[in-house]
Amino acid sequence: MEQDRLRHLIVGWAGLVLIMSGCTSSPTPNRQVVEAPLVPFGDLFVLQDTIRLDPAVVVGSVDFLDINQEGQLLVTDRISGGTYLFDALGKKARMFSADTCLPETEDSPYSGRFVGGERFLLVGGGGSVVLFDASGRCIASQSMTDRPMEWATAACSVNDTLFVLPDFIPVSPPVVVAYSLDYERLGTTGIDGPAFPVLNTTSRGFWGRAMECFDDGPYYKYLEWEDARPVRPYDSLAQVHPTFFARRTEDLPGDVGALDRVDALRAFPINAGLYGIDGQTRMVVYWDLHEKWHIESQQYIGIGVVSNAGRFPARSTLSSVVPIGAANGYIYSVGANELMSDGDVGNPVLIRYKFIPPSVSP
Repeated sequence: MEQDRLRHLIVGWAGLVLIMSGCTSSPTPNRQVVEAPLVPFGDLFVLQDTIRLDPAVVVGSVDFLDINQEGQLLVTDRISGGTYLFDALGKKARMFSADTCLPETEDSPYSGRFVGGERFLLVGGGGSVVLFDASGRCIASQSMTDRPMEWATAACSVNDTLFVLPDFIPVSPPVVVAYSLDYERLGTTGIDGPAFPVLNTTSRGFWGRAMECFDDGPYYKYLEWEDARPVRPYDSLAQVHPTFFARRTEDLPGDVGALDRVDALRAFPINAGLYGIDGQTRMVVYWDLHEKWHIESQQYIGIGVVSNAGRFPARSTLSSVVPIGAANGYIYSVGANELMSDGDVGNPVLIRYKFIPPSVSP
């Protein structure tokens, strides 16, 4: 037992940084703004193939998609409340349900993530967390009432450490929490708070996409940022600035209802989601772009791609393709529902695009 506990504590550099560090950066970090020239979508992403999900299971919607190194797909469907594991070709392998661990919860899964080797983490819309092994057995769980100041909003893993980003609460210092793969709490590290608290308590952007893990650890973002920042300490950091991103100048009004904040919310672009195209490449997705960036009544989103390791220059693009997941050098979007041979409407298909890294020369 004591050896197991010791093993959990020795979790690699990323976990040790979280346990030992009280902040993510030096007191005066140097943040360098890097312009990301706008290029056509086809210069960055090329259609690869279409994945059809097993008709043996009815998928109402693909609301969150995670992909592991083997290409397996973890699909979270908020319509059915299920999270489904498919192989790389779309054949169903297993379904996970939060009821297995939290039978009394009314918090349905909003995201499902691969954790470590063969473990699976479900995060509910109200912050509950359920961890499964490969057989579907519940390893650990955290209900909405267990740690109300640490309701999970996003999660990811690096090596033997699971990182959880709690929902932003103005009265609580912002932190990232580290856990072992058995969901033993290892420690926390402080992170930067948002510049506009009301904005970040009014909207979350894409659910579960406020944090992503890379080879150099987890990164996180807020809605008003044009890029993401690492949780680890840093002295300098290059931050991408796409041409279409206009920085917000003030917070949303706090003395009106959420519906009355909509116009103010949409007055500036939003950093809606952070994705890992691979272990060294982050992708930021933006919505609510100014109307001048929409062409022929087509509502575009913005995409920025950045190399954490400086392997290629940052680029941005406008896209009618909305990423739902990314991994292994690909991004995935959701296509139309498949029309079955008997005339019935089947599951939505997944469309995969290969990422083409920009040339090193500008």
